[in-house]
Amino acid sequence: MLPITRIAGLARRASSLALKGPSKRGMILPLSSMAFAPATQPSFQRLATPARCFHSSQPTHKKVPFLLADIGEGITECEVIQWFVKEGDRIEQFTKICEVQSDKASVEITSRYDGVVGKLYYQKGDMARVGAPLVDIETEEEGGAAVVEAPAPVKAAPAPAAAKPVSVPGGKKKVPFLLADIGEGITECELIQWFVKEGDQIEQFTKICEVQSDKASVEITSRYDGVVGKLYYKQGDMARVGTPLVDIEMEDASSSAVSESAAESSTTPVASEPEVVNHGEIFATPGVHRVARENGVNLAHVKGTGKNGRITNEDVLNFKANALSSPTTGKGAAGAKADVLATPAVRHFAKEQGVDLSLVKGTGKEGRITKEDVLAFKSQPAPTPSTVAPTPQPSAKPATTTPPSQSQPQASPSATQQSPQETIKPLTAIQKAMFKQMTKSLAIPHFGYADTVHLDAAISFRNALNKHLAGSPYKGVSKVTFMPIFMKALSLALVEYPLLNAKVLEDGTDVKLVYRGAHNIGVAMDTNVGLIVPNVKNVQDKSILDIAVELDRLKEAAKKGLSTADLAGGTITLSNIGTIGGNWMHPVCVTSEVCIGALGKTERVPRFEVVNGVETVVGKSLMPVSWNADHRVVDGATMARFVQVWKKYLENPELIGAV
Repeated sequence: MLPITRIAGLARRASSLALKGPSKRGMILPLSSMAFAPATQPSFQRLATPARCFHSSQPTHKKVPFLLADIGEGITECEVIQWFVKEGDRIEQFTKICEVQSDKASVEITSRYDGVVGKLYYQKGDMARVGAPLVDIETEEEGGAAVVEAPAPVKAAPAPAAAKPVSVPGGKKKVPFLLADIGEGITECELIQWFVKEGDQIEQFTKICEVQSDKASVEITSRYDGVVGKLYYKQGDMARVGTPLVDIEMEDASSSAVSESAAESSTTPVASEPEVVNHGEIFATPGVHRVARENGVNLAHVKGTGKNGRITNEDVLNFKANALSSPTTGKGAAGAKADVLATPAVRHFAKEQGVDLSLVKGTGKEGRITKEDVLAFKSQPAPTPSTVAPTPQPSAKPATTTPPSQSQPQASPSATQQSPQETIKPLTAIQKAMFKQMTKSLAIPHFGYADTVHLDAAISFRNALNKHLAGSPYKGVSKVTFMPIFMKALSLALVEYPLLNAKVLEDGTDVKLVYRGAHNIGVAMDTNVGLIVPNVKNVQDKSILDIAVELDRLKEAAKKGLSTADLAGGTITLSNIGTIGGNWMHPVCVTSEVCIGALGKTERVPRFEVVNGVETVVGKSLMPVSWNADHRVVDGATMARFVQVWKKYLENPELIGAV
């Protein structure tokens, strides 16, 4: 038991620390603020009133929301593949919590805390958003300083609110257009140029500005139709991710709908559909999303009453109760003009297909419309005008049936048979990534070059190497394939022609080449989840056997799920598709590389050769190879010379060890 003077001294010290603000060692907060502070709150707010502090020997429990961290590559959401824990499990640091799958790779998430597993926010198969809680972890703080909230505390300043539409005079609303997270851990970008000025009328997909990070330049396009308002940055300024770039003034559908419905109410009352109040992101926890799904409520129509406009469970239940008590009729003015839930990409796709999204029923999360919904709507037969059948009148004479004449068309058996139905399936994560990357590659003009390589010397070289490894394995490798030899020869050729290891950097109106010293050679692998291209890092510093060791590791990792690090950073790619079959290919360059090679099937073919001064036919092992390069920066002569150097090392493998 502490003396009363000691308690008073601790209280005065806690009060002074609270008024000074956060220190390097931490800060004391009221218990309510500590337990329920948002996980994304950047820093604690200063206290306006002192807190009374006492020492407790009992452990203090604190609930910590464990967030899904940004894993780079511009990824915004991941699929939860499996949970390794359940509610109530005791875990320690580095305990595996769950496995998530992005469109790049699968990642196992481990704990940063010791404690007990609380609420799991997602089920297996759900899409988890980056920055949102995955799980609550209850931690214990032994002998910590428990805090009792002082009476009548003054409310701290609220955390910065997310960008929300603001009403402006004239039936318009002002929407702050934020600089989105472009991945790779980038927190700010330099504004290279504006494509618009204040007062310009813009539409969806109109180019707004160009920003430059330390990785690449990106053109930002609008998600809205409206008028450009305030520009928050000048050319050359550094814009922070998550802050407004520009204000866009839009027509407020809700206000116009109200005025129209008011005009109609003077004659006939019309019950309109619920107003869409959330035109941008929906601010709600996964728990609220789950309650909305269970009750069949579209959160886009629900107005949030929580902090910063967040939607609560009570908001969802009240909305449902009001909807059940309200009479429903045909669409009113507000319903006809209500916004639909769809991403800009889906809106653009629907525009190209000539589909009115207001007629499409969304099957995505919270009723969002997907590309599959658009395609399904378009594949439906167009409705034909229906005619009202006349009421049959009683006839005095019984109707006589006559056999159909030959001039009357008869339905053939094949016409009455129902044709097989089409099935629409969403793309897998790997297919989505490939679709996105190959679409970008359409902008690259490809230059193709093909040749054959005599592999007889390389075959003898490999056989001798494997004979040695059979008796003395190297780091677990007792046999090598041809790929490590191909990759090492490729690295030696890149030393003489570094242009083929470069990448194009489009910096505003200027275009530059980035010459990369590391030879990170990608190898296309056919896995059970699709095509993936991991890369062996720094091949220029590795021997053939070291490359073989790394390739074996990547092959094993591909069966379980490669990390993002294994897939990122490639500088040139080889595809060994010839192991399946085929001779000549047309491989496609990705935007971060300027060259790719595809190896065909090696065949034993007859060739003329002079032996002892006599021309004779001998058998040769020939491998066809197809190369493609970015013709914007690589000319044909350079490509041909580069391939000839690569061939030289393969047809004379003894030179590989001599270099």
